[in-house]
Amino acid sequence: MPRSANVDVSDGRVAQRLTQLRLREGLTKAELAASAGLTYRTVHDLESGRRPRVQEKTLILLVEALGASLQDVLPPPTDTEDAPSAPARAPWYRRRHAPLAVGALLVAVFVGFETTKSHLVPNYMPRGREIRAEVPFLGLAAWTREYDSRVSFYRLSPWTDDLLLVGLGSDAADGGRLLALDRRSGEIQWEVGPDVSQLRAAFGDSIVDDAYFNVAGMTPADMDGDGTPELALRINHGKWFPMAITVVDREGTRLGQYEHPGHVRDFVAGDLDDDGRDELFLTGTVNCDAHEGATAIVLDLEGLSGGAPPHDERTPGTIPTDDAPTRLILCNYPPAMMNQFETMRLAAHSPKIVRGDDGRVALTLSVGPRPHPDSSSDAFFRLTPDLRVASVGITDAFHLTILASWPDSLQPGPTDPAWLREWTRSFIRYERGRRVDDVAESR
Repeated sequence: MPRSANVDVSDGRVAQRLTQLRLREGLTKAELAASAGLTYRTVHDLESGRRPRVQEKTLILLVEALGASLQDVLPPPTDTEDAPSAPARAPWYRRRHAPLAVGALLVAVFVGFETTKSHLVPNYMPRGREIRAEVPFLGLAAWTREYDSRVSFYRLSPWTDDLLLVGLGSDAADGGRLLALDRRSGEIQWEVGPDVSQLRAAFGDSIVDDAYFNVAGMTPADMDGDGTPELALRINHGKWFPMAITVVDREGTRLGQYEHPGHVRDFVAGDLDDDGRDELFLTGTVNCDAHEGATAIVLDLEGLSGGAPPHDERTPGTIPTDDAPTRLILCNYPPAMMNQFETMRLAAHSPKIVRGDDGRVALTLSVGPRPHPDSSSDAFFRLTPDLRVASVGITDAFHLTILASWPDSLQPGPTDPAWLREWTRSFIRYERGRRVDDVAESR
C-alpha cells in the first residue's frame, strides 16, 4: 500500500485499537497528538469513529508515537483468490551484473550514510521513550537516545537548527527536564527543569514528592525585547495540581518561574501592550476550595516570581509573592448548573491574541467543563489585555443543549445575556497580587 493511500477505518477496529494502545502508554489524546505532531481534533475524531477514512501516513505517525507498528492497529487482510502466477524469474543473485550492482549499492550506502549524517538534518522519529534520528533517504539510524520517561514532545530550537529540544514526561527520575540535543550526534548540550525547591516552598514536600514533573509544552517568547526569543516551559506535576511556568534563555539558564495551584493547558505569546516585549497569555483551571473555576493569567518577565496563592488549606506551603501583571479567576457556575456537566470545575482553553482594525489588542478564550474545545458547552470571552471582560456569550450548540436538556428551574441561565453579565460579577481579578474587583469593561 503506498504511503499516500487512504485506509478504511469505518468498522471501528482501528479506533478501538488506537485507544487501547494510548491508554496502555498512559497518554491523553492531547499528549498523543503532540507526540505524533498532529492536532487534537485528528486524534479525537479517529478514536470516536468520526473519520471513516484516514491517510496511512497519519496512522504511521500515531503508531510510532505509541511505540507500535501498523500491524498492531490494522486488521489482518481478508483471504482473496489466488492471482495468476507470473513467469518464474531467476533469483536476483544469479542475474547478470548482480555482483557489480550489489557492490555499487554497498559503496553508495556507506558514502551516502557518512555524507548525509554530517551535512543533512536527520529525521527525528518518536518511539515512546526513545528519540531516533534517521538519515534521510537511507532509513539508517544516525543515533538513538533512550529514556526512562516518555518523550512529551520534540522540535528544533527557535535559535538554531543545530539544536533539537526534547521534553520528558513524569514517568521516572529522568523526567521533568527539557534537553537540548545536538541534532547530528544526539549529545546533550544543556538541560533544565523546574526549580523544585521553589515548588516545595509553595505546595509542600508531601505534594511535590508524590510524583515527578512533566515538561508538557513550550513556546518561544521574546520577553526581554532583545530580538532573541526565550523559551516558556509548561511544567505539570505527574499526579497533583501544582504546575509552573519556567522561562529559560538559549543557554538553558532559568530566568524565572511562576507557580500555579491548578492546571494551565494552553498558552500563547505576544506583545500585549506594544512595549516591544512579549507577554504570556495562559488559560486553565484554578483548584482552590474558596473559588474553583477557570483562570486566565498574563505574565511578563518581571512577573516570573512567586505565583498564585493556594487560597485553601490543601498544602502547608505558601507562595510569598504574586507578581503577575494580571490574573483572572472565572468562577464556576452555581452548583446546580455544574451538576449538569458532572465535573468539578470550569476550565479556560483556546487562548488567542487578536489585533483589530484599529490596532488595539484583544484577548479571547473559551470556558467550559472540559480543558479542550467542546462547543456544545462553551462560553466565549473577549477580554482586554489586562483581563477585564469586554464581552461574553455562549455558542449556538451550548444554547441548544440548555434548551433541550436543562430543567426549567435552571433556565434561562447562560442563554440570557443579563445572566451572563451578572455571572461575570463573581469573577476575581488581581494586579501584581492585589485584588481588584472591576473585572467588567462594559455591561
